[in-house]
Formats: sequence, structure tokens, C-alpha cells
Amino acid sequence: MTQDLREKTYLEVDLPGYLTHDIEALVQGEKDDVSYVDCLLDEVYGSINCAEVDREITPEQALYLRQKYLWGRSTPE
Repeated sequence: MTQDLREKTYLEVDLPGYLTHDIEALVQGEKDDVSYVDCLLDEVYGSINCAEVDREITPEQALYLRQKYLWGRSTPE
């Protein structure tokens, strides 16, 4: 994770429950090396988009979450 992302972890506070659930499932799935990680990525992507459209998270939060969990991941932490 880049330094910029580490400094913005406050953007992960008070996320909708369904988004938190999907992120946790993705992180666990990557740790467990499951074969369906692509499905978990799709779930996170969809949940971020829904939360942003429904104004449950800000555009800044959505961008941060996409960068951290979708675009910037190469290996599980």
C-alpha cells in the first residue's frame, strides 16, 4: 500500500455494513487463496458504486476504496 493510501485510512470509518462485509470477505478470500476472488472483487466494486450513488459514502471515499481494494492490490496483506 502506498504512503498516500496509508495516510487516508480515516476514509474507511463508518462505511455501510454491506460494504464492510464485502471488503472483509475479499481480504479473507485473498488470504485463503480462494478460486473465486474475481467474484469477491466484483462484489466490492458493486458495493462501492452503490454506496457512492446512494450517497452513503463520498466520492473521495469511493476513490480511496477503489484504489486500495481494486486497482492497487497485487498480493494480500
